[in-house]
Amino acid sequence: MVIKWIVCRVPEGKRNSFDEAQQAWKTISESPGFLGQIGGWNRHDPSEACIAAFWQDEAAYRNFMDRIHDGVTQKNAQAQTYDAIEVRDCQALFEMPGSERGILQAAAHATLLRVADCTLKPGRDEHFVEVQKSVWIPAMTSTAGMSWGTFTRYDRAGSYLVLSLWKDAASHDRYRVEQVPRLREKARVDEDLEALTGRFVPLLP
Repeated sequence: MVIKWIVCRVPEGKRNSFDEAQQAWKTISESPGFLGQIGGWNRHDPSEACIAAFWQDEAAYRNFMDRIHDGVTQKNAQAQTYDAIEVRDCQALFEMPGSERGILQAAAHATLLRVADCTLKPGRDEHFVEVQKSVWIPAMTSTAGMSWGTFTRYDRAGSYLVLSLWKDAASHDRYRVEQVPRLREKARVDEDLEALTGRFVPLLP
């Protein structure tokens, strides 16, 4: 699976224009290999529009980029509605099934997207990936209210993106308070991470 992660910096006066332009992307729903798209505004920074698009594989994503993407951007002129954009193409390494078995089901029921953008210290990739499998994923998949998630790597060395979908904010808050401190200690997070950027995105319909 390929995930395209997009963060746009949108001035307050252009939010409505950005939302209107975003509607044009609904036309890609029938693209071969397209699994779905979710997004909303960063809860802690309302100027950030956050979008995640999911593709079955690299071939489907490349076909979209080569044949469809530019036509949509030319039509909706969305580039005029934001001041800055950050795009990351991520390759899924593991899925994290929770109450739902895949992105399609999770996107239909979840209300919150949690994203952890992780930059590692040199030489820490092997340990970081291992503790995802042995510590974090087992804990998250058994947590009430966690719908589905995926652990991904993107093009910069030592860079990973962890996305998880939640039934509601209260479910994630319980997990954060009751489990995360213990899990961080068990996973020896501080030994791996150079930097961590977290985002909470209430999902729009």
